Formats: sequence, structure tokens, C-alpha cells
Amino acid sequence: MNKLPNEPPEEDIPEEQQWSRRQFLVGTTALGVAGAVTLFGRQSLVDAA
Repeated sequence: MNKLPNEPPEEDIPEEQQWSRRQFLVGTTALGVAGAVTLFGRQSLVDAA
């Protein structure tokens, strides 16, 4: 791959900090589902009371 003259050098990122797109999407989706369950779970508890 040809480097452009003004392009900054690539930094060495530790392996554990390199997130793939799939990992990001799965993690974000899991957080969204957990938030929705928490939100709607609390609402149903309020309705039951």
C-alpha cells in the first residue's frame, strides 16, 4: 500500500483494543436489548402494583 507524504504514521494498537465491526454491533445491540428489558420490565412492575 502506498503511503501519502502527509499521512501520519500508523500507531501500534494492542491486539485487545482492536474491535471488529461485528464485535461493536453485537455489543451495542446487547446493550440496547438490556436497556429495553430494564425499561419495559420496570414499567410492567409499575403496572402490576
